Amino acid sequence: QIWGRKKERKKEEKTLRPPIIFGVVIEGKDPSQPGPRISNWSNPTLTPDQLFYANADGYITTMLYKETIRHVDPRVEGSICLSDASDGLVVALYLRSWKKVAEGVIRQAQNRKRVIVEIDLANDEKLFCKSAIVHVVKEDGSIEQQSIDSLCSSRNFDNHGESSVIKIRWDLYHCRRNLNSAAEDDAPVQLNTRTKQILIEENSAMKMKYE
Repeated sequence: QIWGRKKERKKEEKTLRPPIIFGVVIEGKDPSQPGPRISNWSNPTLTPDQLFYANADGYITTMLYKETIRHVDPRVEGSICLSDASDGLVVALYLRSWKKVAEGVIRQAQNRKRVIVEIDLANDEKLFCKSAIVHVVKEDGSIEQQSIDSLCSSRNFDNHGESSVIKIRWDLYHCRRNLNSAAEDDAPVQLNTRTKQILIEENSAMKMKYE
């Protein structure tokens, strides 16, 4: 009987507690207040308040997702197996110490342990450790060891039209799916709710398509 009262009290507290995210009460989400949450959602045409309520669900979930994946631990998240290492997969490259070196695109699985990855030397935003030594794959298939910094300084791709994209060999074990690319503001995220599909685009505007 005591357990029953405690359970009922917890249920009541949960019902009356307004949902809070980052210290802000979400408008329309307070169950103690009348609003779209307890309105009729079976109507084929939703009211503006209901649309705003559904948009808030999708927007808040997406913002939480994008913020969460900014802080993933590469040692336990985003690992890639050989079957995933397909041409065009965007990856982040790490050293054995799990220091991030660069972001690139897988072009070929060389064997079960190594992949060929393209990186762009002209894109500083994708280079995080220029002192790192990489194994450059030349056109004839031979391998040359150089630091990213020396590769950047030895190439004249700014003025002479030389390609800034190079291919390097990397251990598959130290490749990770580039989860941070999904956290960028211009990365679209698609969510499914009970009644509609919400697409959050680069300008954070939400387009709604009824299922």
